Amino acid sequence: MGDEKEQVPLLGSLRGGGGASRPSAKLSVLTKFLFGIGGAASIMPSTVLGFYLQIFLLETAGLSPAYASVVIFVGKLWDAVTDPMVGFFAGRTDTRMGRMRPWLLLSALPMVALYIAIWIVPHGGQSIMAVYYTFVYCGYQTLLSCFHVPYTALTMYLSTDGRERDSATAYRMASEVIGTLVGAVAQGLCISFFVDKSSECVDFGDEPRSYVSQEKTAYFVGACVVGLLMLITAMSPFFGVKEVNGILCEHAIYVYIGVSYAEIVIDAAVRQEPLSFFKGLRYTFKQRPFVYLMMIYLCAWLMVAV
Repeated sequence: MGDEKEQVPLLGSLRGGGGASRPSAKLSVLTKFLFGIGGAASIMPSTVLGFYLQIFLLETAGLSPAYASVVIFVGKLWDAVTDPMVGFFAGRTDTRMGRMRPWLLLSALPMVALYIAIWIVPHGGQSIMAVYYTFVYCGYQTLLSCFHVPYTALTMYLSTDGRERDSATAYRMASEVIGTLVGAVAQGLCISFFVDKSSECVDFGDEPRSYVSQEKTAYFVGACVVGLLMLITAMSPFFGVKEVNGILCEHAIYVYIGVSYAEIVIDAAVRQEPLSFFKGLRYTFKQRPFVYLMMIYLCAWLMVAV
């Protein structure tokens, strides 16, 4: 018995969430639609930032390539830190509105505000602009995590029927595809509408109708349009979805992999221990199937990004 206490406790099986023995709870088409729309709230700005942020920093803001690279790199690195932290705290939230829905309500408006702030060109030198964009971009990534992580986790609280949750996920994925197109097209239309191509050769110092001045207006207006769409779509799952209590296993860790969740059931030896943030990470990464699947997903995204 003494030897058993010294052994490192391991996790139980890795399995798909939503056991068949749980009672069915069918979701209406309207509920799935309102939940799915929320996927566009995060994919629209991400698409615009992926297409235009680097061009905006270099050409419109006039940031040096070195500073622009630092801003984007630090923002992406910070996003990798905030996602698991938000997931940890969201899982420990318990209010009358539910566990995940309060995060959607509180993060939506400041997330939109910081997204719009990214497309503002501050007055000052290279260092001042680099500090401004770094802090604003990191702040936006933090609030994006505060919205997106609880939103995707909300999938597990929609219904006791795994098939209904899969159906709601399909609505979300369709919304994300549409949101990708809407974000790219909206920003592109604003740029083409406000920027006069015939003024491309105008020197940067010629104001107020310089090419750069037109670009500043175009990016800002595009950010406001996308921001309004973000706010509408972010609020849809909050007002259109109710959380169902008693779905999740009390002794399990739920990890988001790509498009769905997996349930890692903790062995009885671990259940009586308080599960801290780092313990949860350590137990999760002891599951080889999860690690393999995560690496496959990571490599697939790296291929698309590069």
